[in-house]
Amino acid sequence: MINNLNKVVIVFLLLIFLSISVVSAQENTSSEIGLNENATILEVEEKNDNAKVEINDDSAIASESEEEEINAVMNEDNLKGSGSTFTDLQKLIKKTDVNGTLILDKDYTYSDGDSEIVIDKSITIDGKNHVIDGKLATRILNITGDYVTLKNMKFINANNTQDNYGGAIYWNGDYGNIISCSFVNNHARHYGGAVSWSGTNGFLSRCSFVNNHAYDGGAVSWSGTNGHLSACSFVNNHATSGGAVYWNCKNAYLSASSFVNNHATSGGAVYWNCNNNGVLSACSFVNNHARHYGGAVSWNGANNILSGSSFVNNTANQFGGAVYWNGNNSFLTYCSFLNNHANEDGGAIICWWYSSGYLSTCSFINNTAKYRANAIYLCENNTNISECSFSIYRPKNTAVVKANNLIYYNNNSYQVDYYDENGNKIQSGWINNNITFSNLDNGKHNIKMIYNKDGSNFINYLIINGDSYLSASNVSMFYNDGTKYTIKLADYNRNPLANQNIQITIGSAKYTIKTDSRGYATLTLKQKAGKYTIIASFNGNDDYGPDNIVSTLRILDSPITKNKNLKMYFRGGTFKVQIINANGKHVGAGKLVKFTIDGKTYTRKTNKNGYASLKITLKPKTYTITIQYGNFIKTNKITVKPVLTAKNIVKKKGKTIKFYAKLVNTKGKPLSKKRIIFKLKGKTYKIKTNKKGIATLKIKNLKKGKYMIYTQYSKSKIKNTIKIK
Repeated sequence: MINNLNKVVIVFLLLIFLSISVVSAQENTSSEIGLNENATILEVEEKNDNAKVEINDDSAIASESEEEEINAVMNEDNLKGSGSTFTDLQKLIKKTDVNGTLILDKDYTYSDGDSEIVIDKSITIDGKNHVIDGKLATRILNITGDYVTLKNMKFINANNTQDNYGGAIYWNGDYGNIISCSFVNNHARHYGGAVSWSGTNGFLSRCSFVNNHAYDGGAVSWSGTNGHLSACSFVNNHATSGGAVYWNCKNAYLSASSFVNNHATSGGAVYWNCNNNGVLSACSFVNNHARHYGGAVSWNGANNILSGSSFVNNTANQFGGAVYWNGNNSFLTYCSFLNNHANEDGGAIICWWYSSGYLSTCSFINNTAKYRANAIYLCENNTNISECSFSIYRPKNTAVVKANNLIYYNNNSYQVDYYDENGNKIQSGWINNNITFSNLDNGKHNIKMIYNKDGSNFINYLIINGDSYLSASNVSMFYNDGTKYTIKLADYNRNPLANQNIQITIGSAKYTIKTDSRGYATLTLKQKAGKYTIIASFNGNDDYGPDNIVSTLRILDSPITKNKNLKMYFRGGTFKVQIINANGKHVGAGKLVKFTIDGKTYTRKTNKNGYASLKITLKPKTYTITIQYGNFIKTNKITVKPVLTAKNIVKKKGKTIKFYAKLVNTKGKPLSKKRIIFKLKGKTYKIKTNKKGIATLKIKNLKKGKYMIYTQYSKSKIKNTIKIK
């Protein structure tokens, strides 16, 4: 019976989606929205209604990213229109022919004395992304004409205090279209903070709604039959009923839209108050909240369908953390529920009243309620649950698993039997009660649960996640040496878990890396020198629970250490460095180090303590020395000072002239009693240094002129000039 019903639902949805596609094909317009020409643009893409809906962290992140883009728009300083008045726009509309197109080339702003703008004939207005600003003084548009189309327009700061309908637009004409428009900061006294739609056969697509407010339908209130709303986004709207959308008609279709951070007293995102042929499909609901019922959706009415949608992190202060349903003969299928919560009953769904409800092929992960039914609470007994899965995360390394009150029938409790993967009955109990499984290994288990209700068996599944294990080592490395941090994800049998996201945090840097076919995820480390903590996390999936591991990362600047600039006297110094490994220990003997100085390269081996040395015998001068070990290079300065010095002298002609030369050792201390050789005018003189290291040459009877004098001690040679005036 359930399979036949599912087939009927699928065929019905297919026909609906085909009709929506035909309507949407009439317009091919830009999906960009913004508040002014310089504002951040939000793209609203129409989703594939037939796409499989799954819940995971990525879907929640995508919705949160969309919210951030909209917040960027809201933070613009120029959240206002400028240009001409409402009266000017009204005149243009009146001048436009029936079935004609009006293209806007400027913004329009409410001015004192203006009235709302009335459209009473078939017309298309292409706003070209211009702004219509109500200045919080009036409703913007009152549409009574049929076959009106609005596209690429931005409606902001509308405030309807004249009547109850539509903050920005009251739509009372038939066969209307709103396409690729945005609505920000609009307000209505009762219905539809942005749009109140009473006309039949309306179509609203690829629009965004941010920070709108009303009593019913913070963004949109819809009472006209055959209404279609698709591919729209709703963020931060609020109301008493239906934080984003309030629907009160038959033949209503809401699809492929996203709802983030909307809130209301009932129906945090959507309040559905109609019977017959209502369809909500392929939508996502993230972080919506209701003070009473239905954190995301509150549905009052029979003969309706909710299908193919995801619900993440929605909450209700009373019943139905994600969905509250009050009506019979309705279907809820192919939906996913993650991390929803109710402060009373029904963490995900539902306080389901009346009879003949069908709930099938849905998945439930980590939903909670304070009192009864972490997943599904049923107020009546005539609702059947089949082919649903309930994922259970268990404590790591434990063989005992407890499933806490997933399903609760208010007026009855049915016996349920549990079977393992091999078809063996492993436990029995009552559907309203908790169930405990013992002696389970740490792997994944898919347990079939069968309960008999009114003579029919209904099959659902408990998915007990297996343990996951992350393994990684501490890392020691040199800066930018190409070292990779490697982590492995495996199950309890050490089988690799491929294609899974690993979150890695190093200081303030965050990365997401997928595991390969062997379960490994690698990250090339490019942090600066220092000590870091690496936190790697796997958040779990439908099959395996989460795990995390903490490692230490130590990055050294270079293996070349203790290299210092050197100042030395001629032939009196050795330049040396110590080579260390990534753990900070010296490398020992036999490692090759290259020194390049004065255009020549020398290769030296390290000693047992990791030191490599080069004796410097270069002439006095300042040199740059380059040290290379592997791919690492360091540079230093070496200054060679002379041991033998003398100064040029200029003297007047006299009988005796004294020329001084000073000699020091390699430590700069004076050398005495050392013979210094002077050569002047072809003659050689040998003179010993005194205790101050000074040798004095006395020269007599030099004529006027300039003379070259050469001074030498061992291998040190210098030349100076003597000038006689």
